Amino acid sequence: MRANDFQRNLLANGYLAGGQETQNMFVFVSPMSMERHLVVTIEEDFDFAGVHRDIAFVFGDLVNKYQTDKILFVLFTQNTMGAEGLTRNHFRCWLYNTSYDQLEVHPGQPPMFYNVRAILTQQYGYSSVPVRKPKLTPIRRIHPVFNFTNLFILINLGIHIFLSIKGDTSDGEFLIDNGAIYIEKLQEGELYRIFTSMFMHFDWMHLIGNMFALFLVGRNLENMIGKVKFPILYLTGGIGAGAIAVLYYTITQQNIVCVGASGAVYGVVGALLWAVIINKNRRREMVLWQVIVGFVLTLGSGFAAEEGVSVSAHLGGFICGFIIGLCMYRGAKKEKA
Repeated sequence: MRANDFQRNLLANGYLAGGQETQNMFVFVSPMSMERHLVVTIEEDFDFAGVHRDIAFVFGDLVNKYQTDKILFVLFTQNTMGAEGLTRNHFRCWLYNTSYDQLEVHPGQPPMFYNVRAILTQQYGYSSVPVRKPKLTPIRRIHPVFNFTNLFILINLGIHIFLSIKGDTSDGEFLIDNGAIYIEKLQEGELYRIFTSMFMHFDWMHLIGNMFALFLVGRNLENMIGKVKFPILYLTGGIGAGAIAVLYYTITQQNIVCVGASGAVYGVVGALLWAVIINKNRRREMVLWQVIVGFVLTLGSGFAAEEGVSVSAHLGGFICGFIIGLCMYRGAKKEKA
């Protein structure tokens, strides 16, 4: 049995479609009785840590919405062994092995839940019954390993290792020779430095601070705006930060060596702050504290270096990211089921 077949069976047995919580998580409400029973269907084969986080948030939301804790999560997966950890918590969670077409109720989980077990085992033949899936902007769950956030971290790490082998990254002259922002060079027409400086760092502390901040906030933003828009925002925010820093140095007549991913990371933080505002901090994949911590970490990583990434680049990236996020992301819109 597939998840869609089970959903049709639920509808055919009088359940109502209660809404879509994530891209692969749907809620069904039992027919009117003494107490509501909720069934949440899930489809997933690899990101079980993500499923666990989603269940925790969804459970709280459903309890508040329906005033009942009679909630059963049914996970349809080929990898029930990998999902076994989900059954060892205080949530009701059954696993349905789609490879063997078999329900698995692990120890500690209730063997029965309302009439759901009977619905799971009955023959499905309700193809004429449509599964009502409400229109909304679902949560995107990026791959835990293969995503642009991790790719940018690897690129920054690789370039720093290469430059560290090649020379002394704490030496200003060396950085200038390898693409750092420096007003005199930019005035000679070397505008590419605004881009190349985004992937250079003074030392390991500078790099680690920036990359940890990117890891903390990048994946959440990538989840929301998607894998196409995220790299555009990251690179555009970094370039905007560099351009603002160059403008500031030109006006103040400072010849400062400027490098680091801080501007790009601040762009991500700024865009994430916009996402918090537009969604009123209700999206499950991000919370306000991550924006604050990302802001502080990125600021600290800049000052950790002797010459550091300028405050103008930090603020420039943050402002650019906020504006770009405002243009790219309109928030999660949900219609009532």
